Amino acid sequence: MGIGAGSGEGRGQGQGKGQGHGITDSLFGEKKLKVVKIVVVLIVFVFFGLNIAKIVMGAIYQDDCPIQKLIPIYLIVGGVVPFLFATVFSIIEMYLKKDFPDSEEKMVKIRKVLKAIGVIAFKFTIAWLICGSVWVFGNYSDVIDGCGGSGDCCDTSLIKFALAVTIMDWIFYTFLFVGACCCVCCFLLCCKTNEVEP
Repeated sequence: MGIGAGSGEGRGQGQGKGQGHGITDSLFGEKKLKVVKIVVVLIVFVFFGLNIAKIVMGAIYQDDCPIQKLIPIYLIVGGVVPFLFATVFSIIEMYLKKDFPDSEEKMVKIRKVLKAIGVIAFKFTIAWLICGSVWVFGNYSDVIDGCGGSGDCCDTSLIKFALAVTIMDWIFYTFLFVGACCCVCCFLLCCKTNEVEP
């Protein structure tokens, strides 16, 4: 009898620990997923809010930067392009789901085109950011110094805003690049681990 009771306790404890650990993992996983969703939503709101601010500032100060007339245009285009491509992608995705729900082959072809457009959009955005950086950084110190007393200067609010958003864009795209590299490395590591295991 004593042996049977001891054996029963051992089994009960082992099962209890296993179940408790699984519940904790699933709760932690759910909390982690919620945090990730919240962070993604916040990043999207900040990103779109920043683009709206770019459009507004570029439009307000469109004629207030004679030293480099392309700075307001840089802000306007830099703000409009993400909205444009996000809208186009959303419309095409909705069209695909509505009109081609069963045609997998057509969806694959259209998605390849979308990926190509996405790559072009990303390259354009980076090229435009580089151009804007040259225009903003190249003229910032002159504008802050008052352009040597010249009347053809630039509004300091505009140039400071342009500098700030350009730096934020560089930080954002750097994090995006580092994140993409980490994902690729993790993917390659997982594939290598799966090949090694029998």
